[in-house]
Amino acid sequence: MMTIRKRFECALAGERIERPAYAVYDWFVNNRTEVDWGLLFKLGLGQINHATLIRHEHPGFELATSVPAVLRCLEGRMFSPRKR
Repeated sequence: MMTIRKRFECALAGERIERPAYAVYDWFVNNRTEVDWGLLFKLGLGQINHATLIRHEHPGFELATSVPAVLRCLEGRMFSPRKR
């Protein structure tokens, strides 16, 4: 069985997946407390955590940095995107 992370990676690469990859943005998990998130994660829902984009510009100079997003999968482990 494919993990949530693997399904996302395959889907984003245009490969065939065995079933859809569903995920919720972490804001909803933190702000919609009436939902039984634990049950949904056990049923296969993934969680995509917020990634802050920092941008600072000066004339003739630009700096853009991104904090890596983290995908929480069914097994309860945290995964960071692979560096390329």
